[in-house]
Amino acid sequence: MRASIIATITALVLMLGVLAPAVRAQDAAIVSLENEFIRLVVNNSGDETGRFSIRTTGGDPAIPASKDQHLIFGGNAPWTSYTSIRIGNDSYVFGGPTKRRAGLGAKYGKVVAPPELKNGKIYTTCRFGDIEVTQELGFARSTVTRMLDTVGITYRIANTGQENRNVGLRVTLDTMCGTNDGAPIRLGAKEITEAVFASSGEIVDRWFAFDDLAKKTVISMGTLKGGATTPPDRVLFADWGSLADEPWDVVLRDGQGFIRAGELDPDTAAAMFWNPTMIDAGQTKVITTYYGLGYIKDKEGKFTLGIDNPAETTFEHERTQAFTVTAFVKNSGDFDGRNVAITLALPRGLDLLGGNKLSEIYEGMKQGATIQQSWTLKPNGKFNGTGNFKLAVTSANIEGNSLENSLQIHVPTMKLRVQPGAQQVPVKTNRMPTIIPIQLNLSPVENFAGARVVVMFDPAVIRPLNVTRGPGFMEDGRLLAGWDVDDTDIDNGKLVITGLRTNAGHLTQAEINLAVIAFRSVAPGKSPVTLREAVLLDGAGKETPLEVLNGEITVVP
Repeated sequence: MRASIIATITALVLMLGVLAPAVRAQDAAIVSLENEFIRLVVNNSGDETGRFSIRTTGGDPAIPASKDQHLIFGGNAPWTSYTSIRIGNDSYVFGGPTKRRAGLGAKYGKVVAPPELKNGKIYTTCRFGDIEVTQELGFARSTVTRMLDTVGITYRIANTGQENRNVGLRVTLDTMCGTNDGAPIRLGAKEITEAVFASSGEIVDRWFAFDDLAKKTVISMGTLKGGATTPPDRVLFADWGSLADEPWDVVLRDGQGFIRAGELDPDTAAAMFWNPTMIDAGQTKVITTYYGLGYIKDKEGKFTLGIDNPAETTFEHERTQAFTVTAFVKNSGDFDGRNVAITLALPRGLDLLGGNKLSEIYEGMKQGATIQQSWTLKPNGKFNGTGNFKLAVTSANIEGNSLENSLQIHVPTMKLRVQPGAQQVPVKTNRMPTIIPIQLNLSPVENFAGARVVVMFDPAVIRPLNVTRGPGFMEDGRLLAGWDVDDTDIDNGKLVITGLRTNAGHLTQAEINLAVIAFRSVAPGKSPVTLREAVLLDGAGKETPLEVLNGEITVVP
């Protein structure tokens, strides 16, 4: 019996010794991240290192069928989606080489840092001579749902050499909606049914891939503009085979559809291009795009309605970003519609910049047909709060329908802040007291005509050397009257700055510098830089609501 037990244990040990490396090899072949919405997988095998796939886990809670569905083909062995680097006149594929179609025979660099999960993101680094490219993948909040149902795709392109280099980027995504490898692409007011380039002027905020508005299982969404996105110079929607065979430019045939080149199956894909631009020696260019789970608020009826808009927008004067709203209307009735009127009512505080008219009539609409409309809008600063878009459809012979979706419009109050907010400096620089400049910046600027502020600090740690006015108290290079600095109480850590825009127009813009204070270090310690009794005046001489953001300077031995 004992001999039998020993033999059994020995056999188990030998079995585990054989199986354990296989399990480790399987685990080592991918690096992955997942949450309740989506799963990101990065290839860590010897072939196609760094390529990635995305699928849903729980998907869209409002669509049960969206669970466990592909958004990018590849599953646990990603290889069909890939990224190209254009350096001078040469094109390279990011990551490890392949024996399969996507990037076969292309030029490759060297993987210097294989996929690694750090701080919630997966990093991969490749070198192409003096150009070093790091791919950074991680979950990001959707501009539509504000949920972590999107993957942020970032490339940091560093020129480590001594000469300036011309470098571009192409990101190719092999889109897949569940089991449908050929789902139609929708961009603004267009349903794209054949291969096409979209130039920068045709690019809207988001593009979608889904089957049918009334019978959708899962929606994928790419973000092209807005927020931290780097808008591409052009986007190509084409069959995957054409993009797999060419790592940079693809020549399209007239009427070329989405049938995979050289085969018989439909297979849609998207490629975002950032044209080559000069990167100076020692500098880094950062490019970011987003792709993940899409969401379109919809409502069933004889007309099935859908509307896509961002969750929020912010008014920032000249920095204000326009955004896109897209509507989908499907005739789900039993017959063709006549005199179909589509109307979009806007919330307060928005201006229409382009796209469709806010109300349009179609004489006829085939049963089963879908109409897409798109509008470019921009907040004007006249409303702060939550508003609603209302999409309404009526017809001469089909029951109408309507749908609302909310938008949060932010109009920030003015803030006077110390910048940088916190800094640490040595007490001596080149054996002299360290000079520590700070700025008093106002943003956003609305009808600004003057200010008075008391700046408090610890004189045992820092002392002001000089105070200079900022552009807020200049006009066309001319110094405006009304500027005054009271430094009679600096021994008690108090400085009073007053400025007026005398004989000049009031200011309205995103941001302005009011003053620069140059402190010098006195001794090690920590000194707050506190703004007290801050008063802003508008063009009528009235006080304006203001929020202050203080700073802190730490002087170390």
